[in-house]
This record gives sequence, structure tokens and C-alpha cells, in this order.
Amino acid sequence: MIQTMKTQTKNLQPLTTRHLEVLNPGWWSTENITLFNQPFTLDKYPFMVELYNMAHHPDIVVKKAAQLAFTTYGINTTLWFIKNPLLIGNAIYIFPTEGQVYDFTNARLNPIIEDSPAFSNSDQAKVDNMGLKRFGNGKVIYFRGAKSDTKLVEMPANWQVLDEVDKYDNPDIVSLVKERASGFSQKYFKYLSNPTFPDIGIDALYNDSTMAEYYLKCDACGKEQSLHWDKNIDINDPERGVFCKYCGAPMDRLARGRWIHHKKSKRLGYTLNQLYSPTVTPQEMIEAFKRCRGEYDMQVFYNMKLGLAYTPKGGKLTDDDLNKATQKDRERGEYSGTLFGGVDVGSFLDWVIIDKDGKVIDWGRAKDPAEVIRKFKEYGVFSFVIDALPETRMSIEICTALPARGSICYFTEKDNEQESDDGEYNILNRNRSLWIDRAFHSIRIAEITFPREIIQDTHFREHMKNLIRVVKEAKDDKDKTITFVRNGKPDHLMLALVYAFIAKERFTDVGVDWV
Repeated sequence: MIQTMKTQTKNLQPLTTRHLEVLNPGWWSTENITLFNQPFTLDKYPFMVELYNMAHHPDIVVKKAAQLAFTTYGINTTLWFIKNPLLIGNAIYIFPTEGQVYDFTNARLNPIIEDSPAFSNSDQAKVDNMGLKRFGNGKVIYFRGAKSDTKLVEMPANWQVLDEVDKYDNPDIVSLVKERASGFSQKYFKYLSNPTFPDIGIDALYNDSTMAEYYLKCDACGKEQSLHWDKNIDINDPERGVFCKYCGAPMDRLARGRWIHHKKSKRLGYTLNQLYSPTVTPQEMIEAFKRCRGEYDMQVFYNMKLGLAYTPKGGKLTDDDLNKATQKDRERGEYSGTLFGGVDVGSFLDWVIIDKDGKVIDWGRAKDPAEVIRKFKEYGVFSFVIDALPETRMSIEICTALPARGSICYFTEKDNEQESDDGEYNILNRNRSLWIDRAFHSIRIAEITFPREIIQDTHFREHMKNLIRVVKEAKDDKDKTITFVRNGKPDHLMLALVYAFIAKERFTDVGVDWV
């Protein structure tokens, strides 16, 4: 593989070894890194050559399966940056949790620094502590967990590796950390992760990139192709291994291929599954697939084995669900009896009004509290629930303007409530997953219904479809857990509907007789 790198750089001749170390992170890594007491090599990972050669690119995203050596790629290229005399600045490497930082620095990083030739002389790294490595040339690598919001804003770093992006509790960490490079003219960002759901995290970043795939040539028919689970594998014949999707001949899945970029973009994007892995066989992948017993298992298989985003079956409301719950003979604004409202607070105030029978009456988006107050007064909303966060002051303002009608809601693990000190509004705690699940079910069985206008209101419909229901299976159904995540797109009107549903159910539960 080293010879391959020499060949790839022959057009730059004459080059000295020093030139190659500066220009080519792959060359530098194979010459200077010792990994697990062995000289680092890319011989078993031919798909890595381009990624190493392009490591100096300012924006790289990798949507990947597990066990493909990308964390090694992240740290090796970071060490190359630290040692490169032509590149200025500091580096930061971010994991989802502080515990992973501790495990990585002790089990992986420290042995590399101690054993590798690059750090064996006066430029030996000065290992300060778990989260900070300072080197003889004055450069620094910070290691942080994504939960450390306050620590992340304290350090300037223009070489940034964000590992396992989709496991960050707070997705805003990505933009928060990126801001730490604003003081540098040279900026380098690398995003690495197994995906989770479509259009979330690494999947969204990859979709906004060159979207490269790794292509191999079939020795039999000569046609190039990227390897796919549904085209190059027969789960009923595991021993067949990987075969050509065109002619059916066996393929060497570990052979050298080439990356083909499908879009023009300033961001380089790569995706890879375990069919290319030198440590996982196709037979092992087939066995893992056959062990899947539910949608949670299938989610893990797609994310970790195939490197693909996955939406569990039945996990989202669909157009069909919404159409079945639409009353085509009812117009927006028509209602009978008592009305209830819900407000989701964000950059705007999204509101929904329903009646005692669960009919959605009206909805909209307001720029300020006065618009919501006016609309609720016009309809004579009897009771409403409003999001407590992030603008609690704004929520209290709306409740105070409509005394004894409003409740401020915090999403917590348990359902309980109390009255505010002045008695003008209630403070609710509600289980987020439970109440969204109840609203989902009510829509699917048409206990919550919509007027015919939603057929054409694509904005409203999209908000209804942008939450994903995730079930983690367990041997005992009592241990089954349900949660809801966004698919990366707005869901504010859906949450406003959930709040209106909570408002209605509060009074239904106590047996009030409605008009």
C-alpha cells in the first residue's frame, strides 16, 4: 500500500520523504504511527487511501457502518495535523460522552503517542491529562464529550473531528463547536458517525455532500458497482458471499476500487457498509440479519452493519393515516361545543385548536404572544396547554392574558400538576413519549380528525409526519421502551396538537360534561 501511495504521487516528482509527510497524511501515518505494537498500514483498507489523501480538505463527512477503522482515521489525521509545520492552530476531538474520552485516551491514544516514531524525540507529546494533549511544537489536541457544553465553548480549535455525531444528546453541539474555529483562516471539519434516521445528523450531512460510493470492478464482466445488501448478497445462500449484481460472478469485496462522487459540493461525503470490512464476513452479516426479532433490531442492523439510516415500520404517521382521519365534508373553522388549544414555543408560536370530540378546528403560526391571545379569544378557547420551554416568560405572558385557562407544560417522566402561585395558570408535568404516542394512536383510529383543508396544506401535513416512533424491544414487554425523535425536519404543529390533546384529556379524565 505504501508503494501505491508512491505511485499516486509520482506526478509531483521530484518529492522527498519530507514533502510526502507534509502533503500526504496517508504516507505520514504509514511511516510514523505504531498501532497495537505494529506499524500502521492501509493494506487491508484500500477504501481508506482517498480519505487519507484528502484529509486536508476543509469539510469531510463519513456515513459509515461499524468496525471500519474510521476512529483510527480520525486520530491519525489529527496527529498529522499536529505535526504538520505548514498548518497552524489546535485540534479538538469530540465523542458523545466523557466516559468515551477516558476510554479512548487511555486505551488507544496514549499507546500511539508512546510507541510511534513521530513522537520519540524532542517533539514528544507532553501528555497533560485525559482531555488535553500538548505537544512540543506548541499545538494542542482537546478531547471532550459532547455533553460538556460549557467546556466546548472555552477552546479555539480549527481542526475538528466530531465522532459518532448521531449519538450526541444535543444536536446543536455541531454548530456550537464549529463556531470555535471562527478565529482561524484555515478550518478543517470531519464528521464521522453511524447513521440513525433519515435526514438526521450524519445522514443529513451526507445528503448535503458529494455523496461518494466505493466502486469495485467485477473480474468476470468488467462492470463497476458499489456493494449493496439487497443486490450483492443472497441471504438464503450465505456461502455464495458477495457476487456481481450484473452477471452473478463472485467478487473480491476487499479488492482495490475507487470512490465515485455523485454530486458537486464543497463538502466531501463518503459512505461505506460492512460488505467492505476485512474483519466482518458476509456470512456473519447474514446471521446478524436473521437474528433480528423486531424493528429495533432491524434499526441496529441497518445503522451499524449497512451504514444506512432507517425508519422503523409504523414509526411515522403517513399520508394514508392523515387521509383516513380527514373529514372531507367538514371545513376548517367548523366546530361544535368546547374548544381546547395547544401552543409549541420556538422561533415562532405554532398553535392548534381542537374541539371536545377531537376534531382539529384551526391551526397557524404566530410571531408574538399577542397573535395567539387574539386567536384564542376569537374562538373562545376554554383551556389550553403551552410549551414551558425554551421561552418560559413568553408562555407565562400568554397564560396571564387568559387567566385560569392556560397550563404551562414540562415534558418529564411522570404526570403531575400544580397551581401557580397566583392561581392564574397550572404547571403540568407530562410524559412526552406517552402523550405523543396517545396522539399518534388517536389519529390512526380517527379519534382525532382533520378538516378537508389539510389535503392541500403540505406544511401542516409535513409537521404531522416528522416525528419517528422508536420501540426498543425487550424479552419482557414490561421492559419495552418507546421514544419519539425528529427526522430532522419541523414538527411544531404536531407538538401543538399534542398539547391541545393534553388540554382536552385533562378535563375528559375528571368527567366534565361538555356542551
